[in-house]
Amino acid sequence: MLREFGWAASFGNTSYDRGHSLTLDSLGNVYTSGYFQGTTDFDPDTSVFNLTSFGGSDLFVSKLDSAGHFIWAIQIGGISSDGGNSIVVDDSGFIYVTGNFNDTADFDPKGGIFNMVSAGSNDIFVCKLDSVGNLVWAKQMGGTGTDIGTSVCLDPWGNVLVLATLVIPLILIRVLL
Repeated sequence: MLREFGWAASFGNTSYDRGHSLTLDSLGNVYTSGYFQGTTDFDPDTSVFNLTSFGGSDLFVSKLDSAGHFIWAIQIGGISSDGGNSIVVDDSGFIYVTGNFNDTADFDPKGGIFNMVSAGSNDIFVCKLDSVGNLVWAKQMGGTGTDIGTSVCLDPWGNVLVLATLVIPLILIRVLL
């Protein structure tokens, strides 16, 4: 049985953009995370919603409705390279993102300041956002080498689990709140 094609959405620029993860909430809204460099229009329709990276690449989180229409996009980062590698939404609509950041990065996407400083080349982060992209909390983990959060999920009890690649072995981290 052939299914009818629903919709497609595209955003980006001529520079360095990469989507790494997507997830859906209970209403069918689509959330994406990844990273971008330069100025990027995150609205796939004819309207414009530009974000400009602070230096190197910044991580983004975007939300489209179930028909592919733009709702919002936020960026997190600093002057070095930062990226979102995995995203998940819980039953209450809270968004969890993991990835990596380098040097100092501001994790408050809505104008406040919540800086975290990496201990080495890259550190792992996991952050929680509300349904409109406001920061609820952010945590970091890492040592003096390159540490990257590669996947995030929630267990049946609502605990946040992060899979990470470290300079030393691969590790699974349970974030205690």
